Amino acid sequence: MNTGVISVRYARALLKAACEQGIEDKVYAIMQTLAQSYLQVPELRMTIESPDASEGQEAQAIGSSLWRRPSLSLLVTSFPLS
Repeated sequence: MNTGVISVRYARALLKAACEQGIEDKVYAIMQTLAQSYLQVPELRMTIESPDASEGQEAQAIGSSLWRRPSLSLLVTSFPLS
């Protein structure tokens, strides 16, 4: 599986949906926060990088480090992981 191609597709789809809703700046800020969390939270990084982690485990790790923040848009929190 070429994860680079998949991640680019997801990024483009998320950007398109954000632009359609006029919230691209907010989504950009959220993605910046997620990137920072990925670098600063070892458990998040290990779970996302683990080939054995299920989608549910990944969602739980992301949720515990990021999604519970009240300022996140519904678009980002409901965007599918896979």
